[in-house]
Amino acid sequence: MLDPATIERLLASLSPRERAALTLVQQHGGSIAAPVLEREFGGVRSHADYPNPRAYLLALEQPPSPTERLWALALLTAASDHSRNLASERGRAYAIPADLLPLLPAVPAREVGLHLAPTTTPEQVTAGDREFLERNLLILLSLGQDGLLEVIPSGGMNKASLARVAKQWDPNDKFQGAWREDHWPYMQFVRRVGEGARLLRVGADAKLRPTREALEWLRLSALERTRSLLEGWVVSSWDELASFGRIKVQRAYFRDLPLAKRAILRLLGQLPAGEWVAYDQFVAAVKRVEPDFARPDGRYDMWGLLNYARQPINGFEHWDEVEGRQLLDVAGGTLRWLGLTDVGANGERAVSFRLNPLGAALIAGAAPPPEPPIEPLVVQPNFEVVAQVYATPYARFQLGRVAERTPSDTAENRSGQATGLREDVVRDADLADVVEQRAKLELLQDPLIEP
Repeated sequence: MLDPATIERLLASLSPRERAALTLVQQHGGSIAAPVLEREFGGVRSHADYPNPRAYLLALEQPPSPTERLWALALLTAASDHSRNLASERGRAYAIPADLLPLLPAVPAREVGLHLAPTTTPEQVTAGDREFLERNLLILLSLGQDGLLEVIPSGGMNKASLARVAKQWDPNDKFQGAWREDHWPYMQFVRRVGEGARLLRVGADAKLRPTREALEWLRLSALERTRSLLEGWVVSSWDELASFGRIKVQRAYFRDLPLAKRAILRLLGQLPAGEWVAYDQFVAAVKRVEPDFARPDGRYDMWGLLNYARQPINGFEHWDEVEGRQLLDVAGGTLRWLGLTDVGANGERAVSFRLNPLGAALIAGAAPPPEPPIEPLVVQPNFEVVAQVYATPYARFQLGRVAERTPSDTAENRSGQATGLREDVVRDADLADVVEQRAKLELLQDPLIEP
């Protein structure tokens, strides 16, 4: 079998499909997860796959798959698996015998990197907003410090707590039409990221409170604060499939969500910084180069997925509906909320995205952007304190602990005119009108990705 002439004759006898299957295993270093090979080239028939011996014998009348043909010729070996139970299925693999692998002709290297050409500049751009996320986190920290955020047994904030958050933006907000946290996806995202970054935690009294780490986080630079929030998202339970795609995962214990998030960040890190990338090209490139980024074992029937219509969407044929959707929601939704990507739209349809300077620094290893300037608090003769545009989050938080909110008939926008929005005795010169901010809040609930 190991004679070079014998190997040459054996390889020459293979069909194009059989040769392609063997090449794929070689490109994976000589060993490949069984589901990855079988979804394209079929599997090896086993007694356990059939209800009785007669059914197995009838099945053998059909021609073998390319995988089974290679196995019968001893070009591939497979782990012995007679039970075909759930645990053994996860570890199944095919391998080229170790003494045979170095004797096979070399094959082209497997494509492992994303190579995407930049697309045209879109008509409209929605920029990532790091400051808006930090302001909402500051609201949660301040309300949590006062014990005003209550958590229900399922883990989310109750309606009264959500109403208190909404009133921080608009004192007249009645907060109607929502009674659970998942009705407000953006605030659910803020809370989970805050918990993942260890800025917030639920105490024994079922109230959400700030941690000691939160004070340290408030003192960090803008770059380091965002780095912490990015890691907080990775380890958090925030799931784009459930929140944006309305997909239910019935067997989540088979899923490694942080692993998938880190894989997506690694893929995004290969994109050209500052260049617009088309959504469809990005998804197609990932499917071609690394389709199993979320399921390294190649199993697409383990999670028990249901779409919004309660229809099963298991199997690799639903990749675009599951993994493809996850890629879009992370790039255009979550990372935009974190302030790391900008989204481009033509008309009402989001078509592209890009890594902004902050995103390029944290995801692609580019040089960090300059830090925003730090402006001091201004104490006025009437005992009001004005927090300028670039007052630090730490100063805002500490001010909120010793100050009270007062109604305001006037406030200032960027040029000094009235806006009508006040924080805790803080007149912010960079905030827009209350109605405008509320509209922005509603806008940020939508990741700008069409279903």
